[in-house]
Amino acid sequence: MLIPEYYNPVARDIALALIEGFNKHYRLFRECNRQAKTLFEEANWQGLQQSIRDRIQFYDDRVRETAIRLSREFHAGLLDDEIWQQAKLYFIGLLTNHKQPELAETFFNSVFTRILHRDYFNNDFIFIRLKRFPPSTSNPIRRRIAAITRATAICTR
Repeated sequence: MLIPEYYNPVARDIALALIEGFNKHYRLFRECNRQAKTLFEEANWQGLQQSIRDRIQFYDDRVRETAIRLSREFHAGLLDDEIWQQAKLYFIGLLTNHKQPELAETFFNSVFTRILHRDYFNNDFIFIRLKRFPPSTSNPIRRRIAAITRATAICTR
């Protein structure tokens, strides 16, 4: 998606930086997976273990790297709510034809929550998908979740 520059260039650039950070993570992750296949075929178990550790660390590294970039380039912690909401909308537009939109949304949330206070952790600013479990008398966990959900709804009215 082409983002019009005239609307809000800061929000647009934040969205682009976020998608670049995610794409870098995903590229490195896939490369590591290809290397892991080779290590497995060669029975290089130590190399394979290190590869697994590296893949786990990649995500945290890219989130930290992107959060630092946003803080340095845009003073991200000082931006107003409207810019962050627009950045989210731009980001959504960038995901239109993306191969991993759900993972990219999670990456967005991870970076965002490193930068801003938890007061911003709502659907206006981050990606939230609430899953509702259908009540079931045969599953005690689902019964408990349904009871907690009902109690929470009553308490917040």
